[in-house]
Amino acid sequence: MGKLGIATVRLRHSEIVIRRNRRAIRSTPILPRTIFVGLPERSQLGQVLAYPGVSEVVSAPAFDASAAGNIPGVVHRPVEVAAEQVGAFAVMLGRANASESVGLKVGDQARVCEGPFASFTATVRKLLPKGRVEVDVSIFGRQSSMRLDRTQLDAA
Repeated sequence: MGKLGIATVRLRHSEIVIRRNRRAIRSTPILPRTIFVGLPERSQLGQVLAYPGVSEVVSAPAFDASAAGNIPGVVHRPVEVAAEQVGAFAVMLGRANASESVGLKVGDQARVCEGPFASFTATVRKLLPKGRVEVDVSIFGRQSSMRLDRTQLDAA
């Protein structure tokens, strides 16, 4: 749809998985077979419906008595969602998925299982993008801040 000048958004969830002892990022759609389409003009809806692979548009019932000669009643009209609402929805899902994909929350205790600080206990300070975690580790009674991969931590 980019060739038609129509903006689209497909919400995806990225998570870290371990395959053959290697870290990989798997990206899966949150709403499979669903895209959000940005239309500057309502007249472009016909182009979206005619696009190959588009089978239907999410619609909601609405009462219509506008056209003269038509029987008044309920018709299905495409649902309009403001760009700000789609953005807020994506941000909300991103926040929820950040804590779920990592499996830890801020303030949780975890044990470092890899690297030079293996077997040390760490406190989660911040969840970072791309599966990284900022933690505080107590080394000789002093808190030291460091950034680790999620794969280097086990929940305590």
